Amino acid sequence: MGCCSGKNNKLCSLTFDNTHSLDFKGMRINAKVLRVIDGDTIVVGAYLLGIPLQLVCRCAGYNCAELRGKTEQERAAAIDAREFARDLLLERIVTVIIRKYDKYGGRYLADIEFEDGKKLCSIMVEHNYAKSYNGKGTAKWNN
Repeated sequence: MGCCSGKNNKLCSLTFDNTHSLDFKGMRINAKVLRVIDGDTIVVGAYLLGIPLQLVCRCAGYNCAELRGKTEQERAAAIDAREFARDLLLERIVTVIIRKYDKYGGRYLADIEFEDGKKLCSIMVEHNYAKSYNGKGTAKWNN
């Protein structure tokens, strides 16, 4: 399976062992909040490697009620949490601190910080829109 010729000579030297995976772990990224999916998941836009990219982030440190929750009370709490998060975040510039690629894939687990240093996690919990969650076990929400 040889594809190496002519203009691809530089690419031909790449192997699994001499290349690196793209890992943003620990990076602090200035980003604009483009979308609030629910109380603990957002989409941000940022320039990475000079390219404008969207990153889906599961906000670390807390858990909100689920929009597809088991009870009407949980679903209503989820809508309230999403609206509160939208009011706080949408169209704002924040700092995203990547912890890791989320265990469910397709998104990053990240801390979200405001310009004044306040963390989204603390605000959501303080205003009773979320419960503290450290990522261990099942993230349960109860009123």
